[in-house]
Amino acid sequence: MAKYKYTPELLAEAAAKAASIADVLRYLGIPWSGGAHAHISRRLEHFGIDTTHFGRPSPDKSAPAARRYLPAEILVLLPPGSGREKPRKLGRALREVGVPYACADCRIGGA
Repeated sequence: MAKYKYTPELLAEAAAKAASIADVLRYLGIPWSGGAHAHISRRLEHFGIDTTHFGRPSPDKSAPAARRYLPAEILVLLPPGSGREKPRKLGRALREVGVPYACADCRIGGA
């Protein structure tokens, strides 16, 4: 009989109570480092343990993000040396306030 550090029964119990491989690692007290994620994934597959309930639910594309920044929070002058705003977020904020997304000098439009 093969000797396993994590028995099929223990892995099945952990998987049943988890929503992801990361949850299984936490349940078993395994630190997330090295190849622990891949190793446990392979062990679950090897023993045929059901993981179909793992994974994130599909996002509802029609609903706005839970914490969506308002244009007044995005369109602010930042101090020198600050990081740049993400172009997608900047474009959305400009569209919401009715400003075309274009260069102020040459009027060449952006994405």
